[in-house]
Parts: sequence; C-alpha cells; structure tokens
Amino acid sequence: MFETAPEVGVTIFCREDCDPTAAVALREAGAEVQSVSQDEAGRLSLAEVMAAIAETGCGSLLVEGGGKLGASLLREGLVDRILWTRSTHLIGSDGIPAIGMLAKGDLPDLPPFQAIGEGRFGGDEFILLERPADIG
Repeated sequence: MFETAPEVGVTIFCREDCDPTAAVALREAGAEVQSVSQDEAGRLSLAEVMAAIAETGCGSLLVEGGGKLGASLLREGLVDRILWTRSTHLIGSDGIPAIGMLAKGDLPDLPPFQAIGEGRFGGDEFILLERPADIG
C-alpha cells in the first residue's frame, strides 16, 4: 500500500487520541493521517470520514470492509448504492456475513433501496440497488 502512496495517495483515518508516534511513522511511510472524532463506543465517526473523503472530490467509494463496517454505514444512512452479488458457491455457518448485526429498527427511516440493474459476472449474479435520490 505504501509503495504507491506518492503516486496514488493513501489516507488513514484515526481517532483524535491516536498514538502520535504511530501517526508520524505512517506519514513518513507516505500516508496522510487524518484524525476524526469517535462515537460512544470509541469507533471512528463514519460521517466525518465520508465528509473528508468527499472534500477530496471523490464521488464514489467501494467499501469492502466486512459486515460490521457495512452495517454501520447502513445504520448511519451513508450508503447510496449497493452492488449485491450472489455466488453459486455454498458457504457454511462459519462464513463471514456481508452485513453484520443490523436489526430493522437500527436502520434510519429511509425508503427501501430500488433495484436499478442486474446481471452476471462469470458464474455470479448481481443486482444493483440504489437509494432514491430525493432523500439524499
């Protein structure tokens, strides 16, 4: 990741109370380090992270951080589009869920996502879901 940092840029978000020595080491390795506030549970403020990313001019972000991050982004209403894939490979109960612990009551009061496309990638199927634009 740091080998291409000068060409493509690497930004690492951390809590405001992050270890200053670690932040210096990351900067020396070529990364930009930005601190953001944290929530009650000590997690980074995803709204601040997304706002900082948007300020760079980035209008689209692929998030593959696991089920906990996906659930947190959905819970905070920070997801506009989902590319939901389905594979023919069977995964047992020890598989990692795409969306972590997320009860219906955890979701913001938003209209459901709308299907705007579907297709195939090799043997996998996908459906493209989008949040209605008028609530953005």
